[in-house]
Amino acid sequence: MHDTIASRIVTEYTNGRTLQAFIDAVKTHGGPGKKVLVVDVRFGTRYPLDGRFYPGKLEVALRDENIGYRYVKELGNKYKNARTIEESKMLYLEYVVTTKSFADLVVMIRDAGDDDVFCLACYCQPPRPCHRFWLRDAIIRALVPGPSRMA
Repeated sequence: MHDTIASRIVTEYTNGRTLQAFIDAVKTHGGPGKKVLVVDVRFGTRYPLDGRFYPGKLEVALRDENIGYRYVKELGNKYKNARTIEESKMLYLEYVVTTKSFADLVVMIRDAGDDDVFCLACYCQPPRPCHRFWLRDAIIRALVPGPSRMA
C-alpha cells in the first residue's frame, strides 16, 4: 500500500522554468487513463514578472492540458525564515498537520482512484530543501498505517 500511495503523490517546482516546461514536467506523471491534479502549495508570491505562474493563469494553462489545479496557500511554508532548515521543517510539520487543508487533502487522496496522481508544486528547485517533500511524507504517513499507529 505504501508504494501505491507514494507513487501517486509526486512533486514539481516552478523556479527557472517556462510555463510550458513546468506543464511538460507535470505531464510526465500522467499517462493513459491517469488524472493529474496539481496542488500548488506556494505560500508567498514568488512569481516571475511576466505572471506566468500566478495561480489563476496557471490554473487556466493546466486546464487547457486536461490537468487539474488547486491553490492551497495554507499548505505553504510560512516558516521558511527559521534559523535552520531543521527548525523550519519542525515548525512547518507541527503546523501543517493541524490544518483543515491538510486533512482535506489526505481525504481527497484516500478517496481518489488508483490512477489519480497528485502533484505538489512549489517554487524551490532541487537540490534546495523544500516543504513540498516534507508535506508529501506527512501525507503518506497519514495514509499508510505504520507500527507507531498500531494500538
